[in-house]
Amino acid sequence: MEENKIIQFFSQHWSKLLLGMLAVACVFAWTERFYKSHKSQDKQDFVVVGRIYEQFQKGETLPSESIETAEKILHRHPELHPKYDSMLALTFFSQAKTPKALEYAKSLMTHTQKQLPELYQLYAQNSLLISEENLSAAFVSALALDEQLTGQSGYETLTAMNLLRLLFLADSLGYENDKQIFWEKLEKHPHFAVIDSIFQEGSLSLNDYFRASH
Repeated sequence: MEENKIIQFFSQHWSKLLLGMLAVACVFAWTERFYKSHKSQDKQDFVVVGRIYEQFQKGETLPSESIETAEKILHRHPELHPKYDSMLALTFFSQAKTPKALEYAKSLMTHTQKQLPELYQLYAQNSLLISEENLSAAFVSALALDEQLTGQSGYETLTAMNLLRLLFLADSLGYENDKQIFWEKLEKHPHFAVIDSIFQEGSLSLNDYFRASH
């Protein structure tokens, strides 16, 4: 019974993987130059959506009024999509409103495509395959990305996140041998401690998940 609870806990945390790296897109797409070149824009809208984003970053549940306000502001200011699409996508995913969430996830990919390095784009596209429950295709895509990341420098966090994705996908697809391989690679990865901390809650850890589901 306890093992089932552990597996259920980690299964419910797919959203952290689903668009985790899509949020990274904001780092590449949103720069100081934007602010300098848009001083004449409606500052009130920027202030309001900025406050909503601060609530989101603090882990607070956004009320429906705030979500509607953010959507209206993005409609008036399409240039704000790169920064706030991930917020709305994750919010709608948490509300089990998948079609709406995918709308903003795809919008984020569209608006940040030129700014994102190719390997991040591949990870983001794979996130959409998972959200559409196309797990077999997602597994093949993640495997291909893992091969491309091998030997690359500067992509340590992305490599670790992709290994974790492969671990969960192998588990979901019943690929026990692959799951063991990806767990060993992830556990030896220099960024394992960072990834592990994201998925800890109380006394539960990634290691607990692996032992319970193995």
